[in-house]
Amino acid sequence: MEGLDREGIQVLLKNNSKLEFSFRTAAERFQLIPEMQAPVIVRYGDSERLLAQLAQPGDALDRKTLRQLQRYVVNIPRRIHQRLLADGAIEERQPGVYVQVAPLYDPNVGLQVEQTVKYEPDDLVV
Repeated sequence: MEGLDREGIQVLLKNNSKLEFSFRTAAERFQLIPEMQAPVIVRYGDSERLLAQLAQPGDALDRKTLRQLQRYVVNIPRRIHQRLLADGAIEERQPGVYVQVAPLYDPNVGLQVEQTVKYEPDDLVV
């Protein structure tokens, strides 16, 4: 059974005489399904104004602005995220906050990470 607890979660939740449990640490370590997606903030609609309000590198992040930007977040597979980052199509504005730089987003179709094929919205209707 020890091989199933690679993250040491059982120890964090073990009962002791003071009834102290490390719920927060256990929650941070636990993932039933490993995270295979990475977020990117896309540029459309009101996101430009909100991105202008986002803190500059080194400044403290504004939680209110980040919360408003959530509606512009698209999750993509990590391997594609890493490729777009290496290609300069996205940039890390703050630690863990990635923003679309290249014109990859179409409001009718969504994020187009493969530039080889461009579909019109009518082409996608069956």
